[in-house]
Amino acid sequence: MIIDRLYKNLVDALQLVAAPADEQIKLLPGYPKAAEELVLIFSDAYISVPQLVVHNRVTEETALLLDELDRQFEALAENERMWSNEQLKNAAEWKGIREMAGKILKEVKES
Repeated sequence: MIIDRLYKNLVDALQLVAAPADEQIKLLPGYPKAAEELVLIFSDAYISVPQLVVHNRVTEETALLLDELDRQFEALAENERMWSNEQLKNAAEWKGIREMAGKILKEVKES
């Protein structure tokens, strides 16, 4: 069923976002700025959230957490220096994003 696939894509994206930076970089070889690909993967999954809410695969509360995670990514978009692999590893903002993704995974019981 397509809803199951959309849900799996969302969980997979969140697991990648929640992973340690070294693992993220390793899982995205060939991307000099793994952070950019990470955001694209999340964004592709995030657009399905309204459908997942309608089909009761994601709660309204979880959707709000996902909205917050998306806002955190948007805030980073304004700062070009945040997109290097070095920043992905060391910046507090990226650490906060990984923690938020982990929190959402626990919310959906997929951690």
